[in-house]
Amino acid sequence: MNSDNAQAVIDKIFSYDALNQLDKNALLEKYDYSSALDEINADVCPGTGQSPQTGNTISEIPPQGIVINSAGTYSFAGDIAWAAAADACSAITITASNVVLDMAGFSLTATVPDNSKRVVGICIYNSDSALSGVTVKNGTLADMCYYGIYAKNVESPTIENIIVDGVGFNNLDIRNLTPAGYILTRHWV
Repeated sequence: MNSDNAQAVIDKIFSYDALNQLDKNALLEKYDYSSALDEINADVCPGTGQSPQTGNTISEIPPQGIVINSAGTYSFAGDIAWAAAADACSAITITASNVVLDMAGFSLTATVPDNSKRVVGICIYNSDSALSGVTVKNGTLADMCYYGIYAKNVESPTIENIIVDGVGFNNLDIRNLTPAGYILTRHWV
């Protein structure tokens, strides 16, 4: 994290008078678990091994998932049942800026035989650069056991009319796991 950006974030978070006496930098240093989360989540958005999405209509998702690596608007053609192939994976990984994923009112439902696995519905991340202009809208993500949507280093993503149902994670053996409907993280460079 760039020190100027980090300081601006710290100042904004701790702008209330009651918090002026706190050593803000010490708190950030002690409780910033972002690098631990990055390590834990490194393999949930592979972008490799997934099938590239070649058209703008998504009607099925293979077990290894798909990757959207070109700008454009992509739409679901119907409800999609997805059987996750790996212990840590995502059904859809978006690695490009200026992508609209319109689920068109349909559902993406995972079949995961072991809900101690880190299975994600939609991952928005590119390891080479920050993304922008990404929208996910109008649908339901069901039975993803780790995250419905995981977005990392995305400038102002839009998530609109999305229901995440059935997040049921059963693995408390690894420290700092954060199962959630949505997790949006931002890294300052």
